[in-house]
Amino acid sequence: MQKIAVFPRFLAAALLLALFLPAFAGCSKENEPEERRAFITFLTENITARKGVTLPEISRKEEKSFGKYAGHYALLASFQKDLARETGKNAGELLALTAFEDLEAVSKAGSSLKKAAKEADTLRKIVEDLRAKADKEKAKLPLPGDLAPVYNAAYDKVVSQPAAASANMFSSVREAFAAILDLLDFIDTHSRDMEIQGRNINLKNIGLKDELDAKMAAVREKALELGEAYAEMMRTMLQ
Repeated sequence: MQKIAVFPRFLAAALLLALFLPAFAGCSKENEPEERRAFITFLTENITARKGVTLPEISRKEEKSFGKYAGHYALLASFQKDLARETGKNAGELLALTAFEDLEAVSKAGSSLKKAAKEADTLRKIVEDLRAKADKEKAKLPLPGDLAPVYNAAYDKVVSQPAAASANMFSSVREAFAAILDLLDFIDTHSRDMEIQGRNINLKNIGLKDELDAKMAAVREKALELGEAYAEMMRTMLQ
């Protein structure tokens, strides 16, 4: 008798749960407009309308108020943390290598520059990979009509522009070091005809002047491009 009585109770519980499931699902949908508005307001006030790209930490209350859109913010925060972790320290070390007082100091750092040029290229690829990963994740996110332009603007400011500027800066570092190394190789090849003396090169064979001038001009050009790339990256971070 007891075995027969269990089934109706189980069936009743299942039917009761089935009745309530639509109501539970409906709660989430009913809250979506409010969650979306909260997220739009947050993005506007804390990212698109503010100077700089540093993202604020969100509280649990804020995260809860965003609902499913908390994941949208997590993507922005994750990219920024990954970019800083993967490139921050090394970027500073690379840029420090560009601060030479004279050609003699440059010539003594030849091996370091070769390593740095490879490192700069590696960092460029890391940045591009991080952006590609973020772009792929963003493509999966639902972006309703009123949220799309606001989130896209925030994403452009926090992800797209910093990634492009950082990759360009690392590319410029590599090219600047490559130009310097090319000059050093030329000087080493013709060491009997020229000698580095502080900021100057003592040229003994005037026949090499045009080629030497061209290589030094290339170094100056790449140094200017690096300066512009660095300035653009800083503008992007501070906008």
